[in-house]
Amino acid sequence: MRRVFLTLYAIGVMALPVITPALAQTAEERARALAAHPPQDLDTYYSLKTEIGDDQTGAVLTALTALAYTEANIPVGDVVSGCRLPQWNAPVSAGLLLALSASDRATWTLYRDDARKRLADWDRIWGLLQKQEKTEADFDAVAGQIAASQHEPTEKGRTLAQRVARDQFERRSAQITSEKRLWAQGAAEPVHLYLSAIIYAHTCAADIDNTMWLKSQLAESGGSAYRFTVPMPTKMRGFWFSTPITMSLSRNRY
Repeated sequence: MRRVFLTLYAIGVMALPVITPALAQTAEERARALAAHPPQDLDTYYSLKTEIGDDQTGAVLTALTALAYTEANIPVGDVVSGCRLPQWNAPVSAGLLLALSASDRATWTLYRDDARKRLADWDRIWGLLQKQEKTEADFDAVAGQIAASQHEPTEKGRTLAQRVARDQFERRSAQITSEKRLWAQGAAEPVHLYLSAIIYAHTCAADIDNTMWLKSQLAESGGSAYRFTVPMPTKMRGFWFSTPITMSLSRNRY
């Protein structure tokens, strides 16, 4: 028995020089792992930076960009409009950039907590709108759309009205963030860039979801964008329906 143990031990020791290098991950491997399972906890990004250093974290960020362009079938370096890059790209890249911007753990904690609080403030506004409670004047039009949706005579009409409201909330939020107002007011530049990326990702997610829903409705009706027969919300005819929908379908953006 002792001889068997010593033999196994010897094999293990001899194998170590072979196994250990194989465990090291390349920047491309780390990028693929982050893309496949985007971290939900911001601390994951800072922990990665602490583990591999700034230079290697930057290399992972570069690899992420290349992977995103490859998945979207776009040449790296091309200017990208709309939401053509994978949905994981903006939040994962933003998390890495925020971590790289922090010179030490104290700064990281400050950035992380501030970003979380500001995003919670932004999300709270949507919650208030959904409950039809008073919120920021910037969203009065969205509040009106949500209220109008309650009076739509059909389920599809109500669904469409709610989707319009969400679409306009996201777009208005992106504009407010770029103007550094409300939840973005006074944010440090790294935090502001992070907020912009996350809200952009939410806007794209809403765009993609709305487009897929509309395509399914068009498939059911057997029509084109100009023959779509879902009753339009009374106060929104010719507004969101006539432009983003037909444009997204005709350009095959998603």
